[in-house]
Amino acid sequence: MEHSKPRTLSIWIAVLSIVVAAVSFFIPVVHSIADEGATHWRTAITTLIAALYLGTATSLLDGLKSFKRDLRVAYRLLAIGIIAFSAVFIQLVFWAVLNMWDSAWATSGSGLVPFIITCAFIYTGVRKFAGLVGVKSIISSYWFVTGITLAVAALTYVLALQFVQYELDGVEIYVTVCAICASFLFFAGLVTYKIYQAIGPYYKVAMGWLATAIFGLSVAAAHESINTFWFNNGDAYDDFGFYLIPWVVVGFLLVRASYEFRLLPAVAGGQGGEGGEASEVSSRDYIDSILNIVALVSKPKEIDPALDGLRVITANLDSAKPLSNAEKQRLMDTYYKVENYLMKDDALRTFTKEEIRSRTTPSFQILLTKG
Repeated sequence: MEHSKPRTLSIWIAVLSIVVAAVSFFIPVVHSIADEGATHWRTAITTLIAALYLGTATSLLDGLKSFKRDLRVAYRLLAIGIIAFSAVFIQLVFWAVLNMWDSAWATSGSGLVPFIITCAFIYTGVRKFAGLVGVKSIISSYWFVTGITLAVAALTYVLALQFVQYELDGVEIYVTVCAICASFLFFAGLVTYKIYQAIGPYYKVAMGWLATAIFGLSVAAAHESINTFWFNNGDAYDDFGFYLIPWVVVGFLLVRASYEFRLLPAVAGGQGGEGGEASEVSSRDYIDSILNIVALVSKPKEIDPALDGLRVITANLDSAKPLSNAEKQRLMDTYYKVENYLMKDDALRTFTKEEIRSRTTPSFQILLTKG
């Protein structure tokens, strides 16, 4: 039942975004626009992107209650970055329906500010997350990433002055800023993938989708930059907004990533005992129960020494023989160490005893109750 709440919210975000995009076809445009049909299509696609991103950010912010303060800060930074992306596309709606492409707002570069905010907040958010789970890498260095990004920006600007096709004042600045975003977001994606590799199994699906979405943002930003080199005003690919399709795809990826994140509290318990019946406690009950709660740990390396006893026993386990009392006690000691860690010391969440024990087998739950 708990699983249905995140799923329902994600479906509503997707459906309402599509509905809002469809309604945008009825927004009147100024008479100076040559092709109203093309403008309506581009406006609808832009509106869909803005709604998806805004819905995703709202979903992320609303799903932070179960997590510790530092992770909430990291995800808030990420959500602010996504909201900034939404602002990028909201202003494109105004530029399109009011035919403001030659206005000071569009040509001065002020419209690019949300792009810069997006890169800064998303990269900072995932970098902070990386620190929480002990990920250390040169790609987490502001100096390294900024240096590479500035080199990419300089090269892009020089190429844009010579080869860009799109006819708009300041377009070389726009292309360069898109390249800057693509670079920063690429490194943000790499950091997120590093987190995915280091983090415990409980978080892996959510982190996998987040890494995919952030890499998608980088690809979309790179496409935005490269597209402007090859297409000019009057091309259907640009005029109808087809060049924005990568951002739409990423929007749905972000919705899925937010769904997996909100699903985490719902799946914290129930993996071990659902649907089972209590019986005599077997060696398998001890081992499976410990492994089930170990999967909740966000930094597996921190509890690795506590699992030495489990490794010794499983390495010498004889399925034909029951566990000795000494082996049972050693496994119980291991269980309690992991349980205590999850309730007090885990970097990302403070689990309740009920959440933890619901992942153990029915027989082992009875044993815990007696103990």
